[in-house]
Amino acid sequence: MSHFRIVLFFALVGFSLSALTNPTDPRADTATITQQIERLIQHGNNSNNTDLDSALYYSNQAVEIAEAANHALQGDSYLTLGRTWANRTVADSAEKYFNKALLFFKNTNDSSGIARAYGKLLFVESFLRSNYERAMDYGYQSLAIWEKTGNTTGLAAAYNDLAGILQVQKRYDASNEMLQKAIALIQQQAEPNQGELAYGSSMLAQNFMYQHQFDTALIYNQNVIDIYNQLNQPVSLAIEYNNRGNMLKLAGRYDEALEAYAYSLQLATESKFETIRSALFGNMGHVHLLQGNYTKALPYALSAVQMMEDAGMDANLVENYTHLATIYAALGRSDQAYRYQQKAMAMNDSIFTIEKEKIMTEMAARYESQQQEKEIAAQREQLTQKDKLQRLSWYIGGLMVLVLLLLTGIALGMRHRIRFIKKAKMAIEVEKERSETLLLNILPAAVADELKEKGSAQARMYDEVTVLFTDFKDFTIIAEKMNAQELVAEIHYCFKKFDEIITKYGIEKIKTIGDAYMCAGGLPVPGSTHAQDVVMAALEIQEFMRAEKITREKNQQHFFELRIGIHTGPVVAGIVGIKKFQYDIWGDTVNTAHRMEMGCEPGKVNISRSTYEKIKRQFKCIPRGKIAAKHKGLISMYYVEGLENSPPAPNGSIKILTR
Repeated sequence: MSHFRIVLFFALVGFSLSALTNPTDPRADTATITQQIERLIQHGNNSNNTDLDSALYYSNQAVEIAEAANHALQGDSYLTLGRTWANRTVADSAEKYFNKALLFFKNTNDSSGIARAYGKLLFVESFLRSNYERAMDYGYQSLAIWEKTGNTTGLAAAYNDLAGILQVQKRYDASNEMLQKAIALIQQQAEPNQGELAYGSSMLAQNFMYQHQFDTALIYNQNVIDIYNQLNQPVSLAIEYNNRGNMLKLAGRYDEALEAYAYSLQLATESKFETIRSALFGNMGHVHLLQGNYTKALPYALSAVQMMEDAGMDANLVENYTHLATIYAALGRSDQAYRYQQKAMAMNDSIFTIEKEKIMTEMAARYESQQQEKEIAAQREQLTQKDKLQRLSWYIGGLMVLVLLLLTGIALGMRHRIRFIKKAKMAIEVEKERSETLLLNILPAAVADELKEKGSAQARMYDEVTVLFTDFKDFTIIAEKMNAQELVAEIHYCFKKFDEIITKYGIEKIKTIGDAYMCAGGLPVPGSTHAQDVVMAALEIQEFMRAEKITREKNQQHFFELRIGIHTGPVVAGIVGIKKFQYDIWGDTVNTAHRMEMGCEPGKVNISRSTYEKIKRQFKCIPRGKIAAKHKGLISMYYVEGLENSPPAPNGSIKILTR
């Protein structure tokens, strides 16, 4: 099925591996650091074929060390970490690191690296986002570079990549042509890349399967299984045995298909390859359904649907909802059959619902924008008048300086005049720098630049940002026990630390209201990782507050505990005010984020369902169910516990694979 072809792309690409050493002292020489990063990258790539948790551990280590050393291997470390996120089907994180690699390679004029980055971005666009036009563009850009350099390994990989897109589009003959070119290039090499050869053969097997040439498909499939057994790659083997089960199922050989699926499930469990499990349950349930074993089919189908719903795998849910409806109908449970048939239809029509919601959101945004237009017009007029007055004052000031210089020149001569001019220029520069700094402290850089250039800043609609609210528990009670100076100093100390943390993650501070602090990710410059960035900042803020609490308890001092609420959704952003500028955001997203904070326990990070859907693969979250929120009714809420922890580095030697 297409889901496994997606993961297969990433699970098969990688360099050979060498033994891993423990991280070295940061003062080690360049050669030692280079060896360390190379081994981490190699082991990260190897773990992508064996254990995805370990892959994340090693690839993160490689990136951290390469960035700290500003090392030439940064690009390769980004590719490895991006590949790991891609194998976990986290498109935004994969794209983030592939783009970082692309930028690094462009800055270092590394054409080979650029081509490899384009190939990885192709995977994200095609197999994680179904954006085939953009994926094809990446593929041909990569192919053009490999053709220019004459690198046959790169050419083969590019042909394989393009073949995968053609297969998804059901252009099997064109896909086969690309695959045959790739396989021919690989076989011509002195030391053929076995992983790339296996990948091409696997794609050929699937093309034959879709064309119902099952005997030929199974022959190619067995050859691929033999290669992966030799390479000892259980993740790839799990995928290939699932493919084998699909071939046998379509051929009507149901018992053999179940055996293949069961072995794939065993391999996936052993290698912690969770992504494939939901589809395996779905496939096994479908075989039992085809055999008429409805009682056996039901638990598999229910497990598959539950896992797919949790993972947001909407594309696979339509088929599995339909299977469940068929099973319930056969068991005489018409109410459940009707329920899942309706869910299948609703899922199939969801794109229309999304479009309607988008139209409604845009209408609301336009309305709010119109309400701000009068304020913006007044602000623009004020800026114009202010600019005129400023120019006049500069003109008058300039005349006064000239007069003063003339008098000074008469009295003291040209030398004193020159010295005075220099001092005046320095003073103007200092004042200009102060003004610039003040403006940037009030407004985001992009908004400030627009304001200086045009005299106004346009209000904007953002389809998706992540808003964070904080609030101190029992602030009023604690404030009564402190004098004014202590209270202000304490709030300043906390908010200053919050500012440092959100700046680290590229988050925009919006405002403070008393003891409340508000910021947002994904504006004024939109991005794809704003939800992850805001949640990371929230966890770091809570860690800071916990450390402060421990210290202050020991010293018998007052301490604050913090509630944090986060929600992701659309907002309108712009400048408000006439006498004082303020960059602010509006919309229901802001209100919902505030409700998340109000519904949070001290010391926790409480997020909404929309934020959860964005970050659930990278963070451990505890569902709280639906909780009543003021003016909102029941809202699904989740506590974020932390990142999905990678296990400690495995002990013992690692088998080295040749290229």
